[in-house]
Amino acid sequence: MKIQKRKAAYIWNAVLFIFGIAGLVITLLGMGIGEMFSYYTQDSNIFSMCVSGIYLLFWNKDIPGWLNRLRYAASVSLMLTFTVVVFVLGPMYGVVWYPWLFFHGANFFYHLSCPLLSFISFVLFEGGEKPAVPDTLIAIIPTLLYAVVLIIFNVINAVHGPYPFLYVHEQPVYMSIIWGITIPGIAWALAFVIRSLKGRMRGADCSM
Repeated sequence: MKIQKRKAAYIWNAVLFIFGIAGLVITLLGMGIGEMFSYYTQDSNIFSMCVSGIYLLFWNKDIPGWLNRLRYAASVSLMLTFTVVVFVLGPMYGVVWYPWLFFHGANFFYHLSCPLLSFISFVLFEGGEKPAVPDTLIAIIPTLLYAVVLIIFNVINAVHGPYPFLYVHEQPVYMSIIWGITIPGIAWALAFVIRSLKGRMRGADCSM
C-alpha cells in the first residue's frame, strides 16, 4: 500500500508540475512578467510548480522533511487561492463570473485543478508525518510575504490591487487592516484543516 501511494504521489506531482507549466505559458501569452507576479494566484502556483518539480527529483528516494514542509506550504497556498475565489472574489464580482473564474484560460489550472490536485495528493498520497503546529506558521509564510509586499506597493502607488481588497486608497484604513488580518487568517485556518486531515489519513494507514 505504501509503495502504491508513493507512486501515486509522484504521478499527482507530475501532473501538478505539467499543469503549472501550462498555466504559466497561458499567462505569459496574456500579460507581462511584472504584472503576472503581482497576482497571488500566479505566485502560489509558480511556487507549487517548483516544489512539485523538486519532488519529482526524489523518485525512489525518501522524501526529506524540508520537502514535505514545502509541499504543505504549497498546498495551503493553493487552497487559499481556491477559497478566496469561491468565497471572496466570486461574491464580489457576482456569481455569473464563476465560470470565468474557474474555466477561462489559466484559471482552469490555477484556480481549480492545481489547488484540488495538490490538496488530494498531500493529504491522501504523500508520506511524511502529520505537520507539527509550528509548521502551520511556516506554511503561511508565502502568504504573509505576499501581503506585506503588495500592501507596501499599493501604499506607494507602485501597484494597483490587483485584488479589490488590496485597493488601500479606495477603502477606509480599517478595511485594509481587516483584510490584512482576514486573508492570512484564512490561510492559517486552512493550514490547520489540512494538518488535521493529514493526521487522520496517517492514523488510518497505521491501523491497516
